[in-house]
Amino acid sequence: MKWLRTLGAVFVLIGGVSAGIFFVLKSTLIIALGIRAAKFFATASGFAISFGGVSVLLSFVPQIKYRIRQGQENKLLQAEISSDKERTTDYETDSLNPEKVRVRLEQLREHNPHLFDLMTKCLEQKDAIDKFQTQLDRLIKANRALYLNDIPAVLDGAEERMCANFRDIINCCLLVEDNGKMISERNQEIVKGAIKSNDDELGSVEILLDRSVAYINDYNRKGISDRRELDAWIKTMEDKINEKGGLKF
Repeated sequence: MKWLRTLGAVFVLIGGVSAGIFFVLKSTLIIALGIRAAKFFATASGFAISFGGVSVLLSFVPQIKYRIRQGQENKLLQAEISSDKERTTDYETDSLNPEKVRVRLEQLREHNPHLFDLMTKCLEQKDAIDKFQTQLDRLIKANRALYLNDIPAVLDGAEERMCANFRDIINCCLLVEDNGKMISERNQEIVKGAIKSNDDELGSVEILLDRSVAYINDYNRKGISDRRELDAWIKTMEDKINEKGGLKF
C-alpha cells in the first residue's frame, strides 16, 4: 500500500499548495478567473486535500489489521499456554488420577511429534482398561451378580498400577516435551518396561474377565458355583504384583 500512501501524499501536497495560493491570492484569482472559477479552484483544493488524506489513512489499514490480528493471535497463544499450565498443574496435584493422566498424555502428544506414537500407545492402553471396567460393570449389572462386587476393585487396582507406569513414562518425556527432541536412550528402556508392564496388566485383566464370565454363566445355570478358579487367578495376579514390588490390591 506504499503507492496509495505516496499518491495520497501527493494529493495532500497539491491541495495544500493550491489552498495556500487561493488564501494568499484570493482577490487576484477572483478578478483574473471570475468568482465561479475561483470557487472551483478552492473546491478542487479541498477535494485534493480530502482525497489525499483519506488515501493516506487507507494505506495504513493493512498494517492496522495486521496489528489487530497479531494481538488476537498473541492473546490466543497466551490463553493456550495458560490452559496448558493449568492442565499440567492439575495432573501434578494427582498424578495417579486416571482422567488427569489421560489429559496429560494427550497434552504430550500434541506438543512433540516424536512423542506421538508413544502417547498414542499409552492412550490405547488407557482406553483398554477403561473398556474392561465398563464391560465388567455391564456384566455385573446384567446378571445382578452382587457376588462379584469385589472384582471391580481388582480392575481399579490394575488401573492404578498402569497409571503409575504412565507416570514413569510422563517423567521420561518432561525433558523433551517442548524442544521437539526424542527421549534419551536410557529413558527409552524405562518407557519400554512401563509399556510392557501395562500390557501384562491388560492381559491379566482380560483373563480375569473371561473367568468371571465363566463363573457367572455357571452360577446362572446352577444357582451356585465354585469360585476357586476365579479366586486362584486373582491370587496369581497378586503374587505377580508382589514379585515385581508393585502395588497391592
